[in-house]
Amino acid sequence: MQFQAGSASAKLDPQRGGRLSSLRVFDRELLVGRNQCSESDPALPMLWGVYPMVPWAGRVREARFVFDGELHQLRVDPGTGPLNDHSLHGVGFLRPWDQIDEQTLGLQLDDHWPLGGSVTHRVRLTEESLTLTLCVKAGARAMPAMVGWHPWFRRVLSPAAEPLLLSLAAESMYELDEDDIPTGSLVAISDGPWDNCFTGIAAPITLTWPGQLRLILTSDCDHWVVYDRPEHALCVEPQSSSPDVFNHAPNSLDQRLEPGQSLTRSFTLSWVDLRQSR
Repeated sequence: MQFQAGSASAKLDPQRGGRLSSLRVFDRELLVGRNQCSESDPALPMLWGVYPMVPWAGRVREARFVFDGELHQLRVDPGTGPLNDHSLHGVGFLRPWDQIDEQTLGLQLDDHWPLGGSVTHRVRLTEESLTLTLCVKAGARAMPAMVGWHPWFRRVLSPAAEPLLLSLAAESMYELDEDDIPTGSLVAISDGPWDNCFTGIAAPITLTWPGQLRLILTSDCDHWVVYDRPEHALCVEPQSSSPDVFNHAPNSLDQRLEPGQSLTRSFTLSWVDLRQSR
């Protein structure tokens, strides 16, 4: 699925996890592409584009959680923690999605998530911005749910260009345990590199490629994960809650959907042309 609006274009790939496979603005590709990753890397589906994370985002400790007194087992993703293996980023990025209309994809969770339900992923592109909207809906059973997106932004947009700069103002971040999973406690922000979840965002997050463009990130999600360890990419991920919330805050009303209820969040990327200011 392709979208065009002025100098901006985007591609949505239903077969590869309902993700954005490309976002070009002012003739610059902003996203790490599949062709920049090793096809032999077992983590390949996690390493490119902008993919939806649903019905959870980030790690679920040891790939299991208890909901309404019942233990649920998820798939295990090897090598996802220093001490143990966990389950990462939901099921949506691994599945083919169905096209509902010219802007919307849909996914039934029944065969991939123990509590059923369904998801839609909608794209709206204008000359100034791109908005992604995720909606997860419970089926016949109550379920915990969270949503988010995992963008892989390129550090450098063109040869000899200056690298990407991140501007983030937050009140606090979640403490990580020895397996890089939030404990549920908030702590003061430390220096990076990060693979951390931040909250209390005081202003829009901005990404600036000097002399080229500025990207302004906004969302009605109130948690943001920043993963800045790779040399070639920066990930800034809006999420409706913190990773592993199913375990460290299982009674959170924000995460519980009764049968037929839904959780909807949006993520908007707006851009400013910096080439004119040279």
